Amino acid sequence: MKLSVVVLLIMVAGVSWLFFRPRLAAFMARLGLALRVATVVYLVLLVVRLARTGIDADQLRIGGISVLFFGGLWAVAWLVARSIARTR
Repeated sequence: MKLSVVVLLIMVAGVSWLFFRPRLAAFMARLGLALRVATVVYLVLLVVRLARTGIDADQLRIGGISVLFFGGLWAVAWLVARSIARTR
């Protein structure tokens, strides 16, 4: 449950950055830094948890799907932000 909340917060922060970037540039820069730090901390905690409990095939499959999903979400957000920057 805690990891789900962390993932939801990370996704909400990325989407809010896309909506409020022009008006809250300084705040969003700090939020972007916090998002990067939180992502690294989340991944480290995930690796530590998996190392303690052991890894089975189901965990690897779910982890792979999660990485593909969030990687795709990041790529879409990056492409949208890049296209918005080109039009301005």
